[in-house]
Amino acid sequence: MANLIDQWISNGEYRYLGAQQAELLAKRLIMERGGGNDDVAWGMYHLDSLINYLNQLYSDNEFVDKILSIVTTFEKAYVEDIEVPYKSIITSLCKCQTAHAATAAEQILNRFETRLDSEDGTVDTANKYFHSNPPTTETYNAVISCWKNSGRNYYPRSYTPDFHHHPHPPSNLLSHMLEMYYQNKQTMSRIRPDHLSFNLAISSLFNHQRSEYTASDQYKSTIQQQCFDHLQSMLKLQKEEYANCEPDIVTFTKVLSVLAMGKSDAGRAVQLLDEMLQLSSNDSYKYDVRPRNKHFNIVLGLMADSETVNKDTLEKATAYVQLMETLVERDADDRINQDEYYSSNDFYQDDFGLHQSSKPDTVTFNTLISIADRARQPEIAEEILEDMIKRSSDGDKMVQPDIFSFNTVLSAWSRSKKSNVGVKTAEILHRMQELADKGDTNVKPDNTSLTTVINSLIASSGKKREAPMQAEQIIQRMEENKDSAIRPDAVTYTSLMKCWIQSGRSKAMNRSIEILDILEQRYREGHEECKPDALAYNVALNAIAKNKAPDSAERAEALLQRMREQYYAGDKDLAPNVSSFTTVMATWARSRRPDAAKQADRLLNEMHEMHESGVSVAAPNSFAYSTCILAWAKTGHKNAGERAESLLKRMVLCHNDGFDNIAPNVISYTNAMEAWIGSKQPHALERVESILEKMIEQSKAGDENVAPTTTTFNVVLKAIRQSSEPLKHQKALQVVNRMKAMYESGDKRVKPNVATYNSFFSACAYTEGNASTKLAAFSMVLNGLLDLQETRLKPDDYTWPAIWKACQYLLDTKKDMQKMNHIFELCVRSGAINELVFNNIRNVLPTQYLQKKLKTDKDVYKLTVHDLPSDWTKNTRLGRFRPGKGKQAGKLPKRNVK
Repeated sequence: MANLIDQWISNGEYRYLGAQQAELLAKRLIMERGGGNDDVAWGMYHLDSLINYLNQLYSDNEFVDKILSIVTTFEKAYVEDIEVPYKSIITSLCKCQTAHAATAAEQILNRFETRLDSEDGTVDTANKYFHSNPPTTETYNAVISCWKNSGRNYYPRSYTPDFHHHPHPPSNLLSHMLEMYYQNKQTMSRIRPDHLSFNLAISSLFNHQRSEYTASDQYKSTIQQQCFDHLQSMLKLQKEEYANCEPDIVTFTKVLSVLAMGKSDAGRAVQLLDEMLQLSSNDSYKYDVRPRNKHFNIVLGLMADSETVNKDTLEKATAYVQLMETLVERDADDRINQDEYYSSNDFYQDDFGLHQSSKPDTVTFNTLISIADRARQPEIAEEILEDMIKRSSDGDKMVQPDIFSFNTVLSAWSRSKKSNVGVKTAEILHRMQELADKGDTNVKPDNTSLTTVINSLIASSGKKREAPMQAEQIIQRMEENKDSAIRPDAVTYTSLMKCWIQSGRSKAMNRSIEILDILEQRYREGHEECKPDALAYNVALNAIAKNKAPDSAERAEALLQRMREQYYAGDKDLAPNVSSFTTVMATWARSRRPDAAKQADRLLNEMHEMHESGVSVAAPNSFAYSTCILAWAKTGHKNAGERAESLLKRMVLCHNDGFDNIAPNVISYTNAMEAWIGSKQPHALERVESILEKMIEQSKAGDENVAPTTTTFNVVLKAIRQSSEPLKHQKALQVVNRMKAMYESGDKRVKPNVATYNSFFSACAYTEGNASTKLAAFSMVLNGLLDLQETRLKPDDYTWPAIWKACQYLLDTKKDMQKMNHIFELCVRSGAINELVFNNIRNVLPTQYLQKKLKTDKDVYKLTVHDLPSDWTKNTRLGRFRPGKGKQAGKLPKRNVK
């Protein structure tokens, strides 16, 4: 029978028939042995050959079922004094190195452990399934190795393990070993994971992470977490002084490499690097785990990619680089010969930089520059670059700067808000060209270098009106350059448009459109890098939107139509998106044309139509709806409020239909309030108050997006001022008191600001009624002025004009001159009298009063602010009054207002 088994297997001619016959004969022999036939020896089963043959013919459940059927035969036959050879079967399976063999091996291992299990976790000799040779660490390692070598990273759907720690089979088995071990250390020490257990699982995860580029970020993060946890478990066992559990340099390298793929594990990577440093300082530690250049670079790279990078991050990174330079090669004579160990172990097949030193290289310093860039420390970034240049000129070619070094320093300066940004970037660009001319072609300025310099000019263009011309000169040199790597592309020209817009020059709109035309012309001439995209068009649209020309809306509409035509002609890069439409809508809103709101409505409907036709980027959002509502608010149309509310209702319907990015928010509700105010309807204030109550109610129900803000309440105060409500001061006081109560109860979004008090003063000023009512309103103005002082808010250009308006409408110059004089003294002490405030004062106070105060007999209406005492104007900018452009109007005098 044994010979027949061998013949059926060795003769491949019959394949499946041979496998079936060999399996039947093996089972018959097993039953013979179990029945007491001592002549049947283990070798007669030919299990190694049989399992290998079945592995070649069958897969998945078919193979597993056949193997488990053989195991069941053993269990039925071997009942009296004969132990089922579980471990031998597992060993044979693990030689196959296939996923179905690993599945069968794991199931047999689980069955083995289950039959041995007792209530206290010990091996019960009275148990009829007692086995003298239970599973050991080596048994589990064999199964883990089989899973790793199979390349299968998930369990088959047909198999659900009895324990689940991780979907990755080697990690799941390793975690199960740890769990059983820690449940009963004494008894289960037989399966305590060792160095190989951990490294097999970590290596499998490492390979898995490298191959699963399409896996979700969430799943990748579980791989990184599992790797990190495995290493922490190793360190825990090592600290418990268990032999053969210590992580070596390859273990650390693989885990750090897995973390590096996640781009968000700087904290864990730093922790591992610190562990390596600590262990390497321990002379009794088994392995040389001194961090090499590669390990430091991985950690520095993760620190550079962290979500938050600040000065503390930069300091820690700098400390690591300094440590790299001071680490000394350790004498490893008393340790395992690393070269011999790693070269003789099949597990370690990759080059993990084991022979590297810890010396920092160009990558190290480039990463440090990137961290300085993200920490907004351009001076330090430049210092690092200068250090690299000096070292390389002294002969250290390992730290020779490259184009990335210079471009990152340029980036650091371009993102800086310092006044000398343009000068610094120009100096660095000149330095690059200088080095390139001397033969260092690795630092020759490229497209990125020049575009970054242009971006730096954008940052300074608001203060330096010549910045756009400087950017134009750079691009002209780029266009003339024969090197294709330096030619300007779509990004470069888009940056140039931004530079013009930021400069505030009147020709920014026309020049931006011209630049867009140049971009398209160069693309037609064969410059593929100049293909315009939606972003370039959107920047040009933004230039039009910021221009106050009377035809801005038509020009924006024409440019949007140009995008549409090219998109429908086949250029998918020019699909108008939500930003394109919203910018044009905003341009219409600012135009104050009678048909502006209807044009915004039309564009909103077109966005819906394009989205329904498959253009997903055109799908409207809450901001688009808010902009449309704003367009109605600015028309002043009598139906503006009703139309705004209908748009709010439409937003709710869209949200209920599945448009998650459309829902009324604080902006849309506040714009609707403005629409009601502009409509001048008798019930406008009532509708504004109703919207406010709705916002508060919904925010209390959990919708934070509709929670009113300070701006919302300020609009309500504006509605009160423009309403027909006679006792405006009382209504306004209720609003301000409500803001204070909400703020004091923890809602920081409704903290009253200076605009709140300005609106309050204006509302009080328009109070109607008899003299006593108006005096009560003026008393509230004085109390508001006191609040302004106590809260340490600085009055702005609108504060004193609002107060003088209150004096004009609420006080009588004959009866209330004392109160007016009090306000005048406060205003003078504030040093906030500009042209507008002076005009208000002249309109309120008698001419003789002012002449006396100014000690002049000149006509006060012929005087300017330049004729006033310097103390009166010390906190304001003299010249033509421009609201909001001047200096803050200064603090109130530190005295009580009574």
